[in-house]
Amino acid sequence: MAARMFDLQGKTALITGAGRGIGRSIALGLAEAGADVALVSRTKSDLDQVTKTISGFGRKTLGIPTDVKNADEIRNAYKQFDEAFGQLDILIASAGISQRVPFLDVSEDNYDEVFDTNVRGLVFCCQEAGRRMISSGGGSIVLISSVVAEMALMNRNLYGATKGAVSALARSLSLEWSSHNVRVNLIAPGFIETSMTKPILDDDDVRQAAIDQTPLRRLGQPDDLVGAAIFLSSDASSFVTGDTIVVDGGLKVS
Repeated sequence: MAARMFDLQGKTALITGAGRGIGRSIALGLAEAGADVALVSRTKSDLDQVTKTISGFGRKTLGIPTDVKNADEIRNAYKQFDEAFGQLDILIASAGISQRVPFLDVSEDNYDEVFDTNVRGLVFCCQEAGRRMISSGGGSIVLISSVVAEMALMNRNLYGATKGAVSALARSLSLEWSSHNVRVNLIAPGFIETSMTKPILDDDDVRQAAIDQTPLRRLGQPDDLVGAAIFLSSDASSFVTGDTIVVDGGLKVS
C-alpha cells in the first residue's frame, strides 16, 4: 500500500522550466512514477530531447514552447494541454532565472526580466491551473522556491525578493483553495548545480564556499529534488498544504 501512495499512474502534470535543470529532472521523475507530462519551456530543442526520453518510458507527453513572461503564451500553453490531456492533476512551476547584480546597479531591465519570469509567469500559471483543478475537484500545485526566500546571499537581491513572493503566494493559495481540495506547496532548494547556477559555481572560490556551508559537503543535483516533487504530487501528501520541503543538504549561511 505504501508504494501505491507514491504512484502517479493516471495523473497528468504540466511542468514549467522543463527543458533543463530542476524542471527537466522533475519531469523525468514524474513520468517514471507513472504520470503523463506536458513540458513547458522557451527552447524547443530542449523540449524535444525531454519528450523523446519520456516517450521511451511509455508515457504520453507534449512539449509546448512557451515564454512564461507572456500571459497570452501561458494561456495558449494551457489550451494545448487541455486539447492533448484533458484533466490537469499536477502543476510543477519550476521556470525561473537569477541574476547576480549589486543592488545599486540594478536596472529596470534587470527588474523586469527577473520579476516577469519568477513572479508574473508563476502567478498566471497558477491561476490557469487553479481554474482547472477547482473545476475538476482538486489537484496539487508545487512551486519551486529557494532557500534565499528566507536568507540572504550576496548580490542575489532581486532573485531573493521574487522567491519571497513565491513563498507568500503559496501560503495564500493553499488557504484560498483548500476548500476545493487544491493543495499548494513549495520546494526550496539550496545550492544546486544547473545551467543557471553554472556561471556562479564555476568560480572555484564560490563553489568551495557553497560546499563548506553545506553540512552534507557537496552541491545538490537536480535529481535531488525529484523525491520531494513526487511526494508533493502524489496521494502520499494528501494532508499536506501550505508547507515547504527544504532540499539544501543542511545549508547554513552566516
